Amino acid sequence: MKKDNNKDKIKNILKKVFTKEIIMYLIFGVLTTVVSLAVYYLLIFTILNPENAIQLQIANILSWAAGVAFAYVTNRKYVFESKEKNKVKELGKFVTSRLATLFLDMIIMFIGVTWLKGNDKIVKLISQVLVIIGNYVFSKVFVFKKKKEE
Repeated sequence: MKKDNNKDKIKNILKKVFTKEIIMYLIFGVLTTVVSLAVYYLLIFTILNPENAIQLQIANILSWAAGVAFAYVTNRKYVFESKEKNKVKELGKFVTSRLATLFLDMIIMFIGVTWLKGNDKIVKLISQVLVIIGNYVFSKVFVFKKKKEE
């Protein structure tokens, strides 16, 4: 009896943690990363030279923009199932929140790698975990917040 009770408790906890929204967010987060990397590599292997600092940053910015555009569409439709009529306002909030987490990423990298001389790969991994959490929180609370039924 106790084993079944413990199994039920674990199942309930997992259901609360891994909601449909969280699972969809993770799936589309991975796909967003794929889109961003695909655009980056397409650009640097075709028309932009990554050895040129300006062209490297252009490729980076364009890949970030493609990722943000993909993330907005998929987050709006599949993750948060937004019904907001004013898509321009919502998109503005989304881009603003993504710029905030981009800035967070840059600060973490600067402090972790430049100031503290940490390993850039480890610092980037830590940064990305914080950025993913930040992106979700901003999207849930600021961008796609559900309006209370009146």
